[in-house]
Amino acid sequence: MPISPHQKIINTIAREAFKPMGVERKGQSRTWLDDNGLWTTVIEFQPSRWTKGTSLNIEVCFQWYPKEYYSFDVSFFRGIKFVEFESEEQFKHEVQVLVDEAKPIILDIRNLFSDQKSLKEHVINELSHNSSIWSKYNRGMACLISGDIKQAINFFQQVTGDIEDREWAKEVKSITQELLKILISKQNYLPFIENLVNSSRELKKLKPYDVSKILKNNN
Repeated sequence: MPISPHQKIINTIAREAFKPMGVERKGQSRTWLDDNGLWTTVIEFQPSRWTKGTSLNIEVCFQWYPKEYYSFDVSFFRGIKFVEFESEEQFKHEVQVLVDEAKPIILDIRNLFSDQKSLKEHVINELSHNSSIWSKYNRGMACLISGDIKQAINFFQQVTGDIEDREWAKEVKSITQELLKILISKQNYLPFIENLVNSSRELKKLKPYDVSKILKNNN
């Protein structure tokens, strides 16, 4: 199937901006990935069902739960403005503006989340009004990798006590219960975390990651 002119423009401008930063395109999609081991920044040029064009979303997907898809766990830029394709020159200019907005945000996320305490504070603040089981799980994991075991246990207990009882939630609770047992008994939790992360990465066809790179000082 031929690539449309507006899609070619998005591909070209995104590639020129993101490749030098180490950000990779996900297959032939409109999604670009900045992989940082424990988390991946997802840059999505979101299409419309009704007209040619795009909006821009920048989200973070945490890799500490095994899943084959990229979830939007924490939002950094949710495109309100939709850029409609009217002409090639007009669209090139407006997509360039979007990409120029995205680049510093990607770098800011790298800097913010490379410090475990900053990651923890940001995740807790951003998800504080979200009562979902995923919010509780992600806040617990953010606390755990920062070395705050007590607060991690508190969030994980909220996960296991959550009223959600669909099959996927039961699996989340089962994994969390195993992790709680390790933490409460004061065992080494690093191998368990590394297994979760690399199971998730394998499902997404990403290379294994040595979690000890950032956790060795917390365990």
